[in-house]
Amino acid sequence: RLVYTLTVSIDRQRQQLAKLLSNLDHLSPLAVLAKGYAVVQRPGDAHSIRSARELKLGEELKLLFHEGTAQANVSKVNVR
Repeated sequence: RLVYTLTVSIDRQRQQLAKLLSNLDHLSPLAVLAKGYAVVQRPGDAHSIRSARELKLGEELKLLFHEGTAQANVSKVNVR
């Protein structure tokens, strides 16, 4: 009886842990990047650019993707 109770308790804890890990995966920035999004930064700056208003023509940018990075230059800025 004790073994059964412990087994059931451990199984419940494993299920709860699996659910928590799944929730963390959904909140992970890497999971967002896997959906096709990218993070835009200035080289050497860890802060993300969140608005086109922050950009200047000719500015060099670093793009972070799910798999790899790229560099880009701003050639046009459109702000609504």
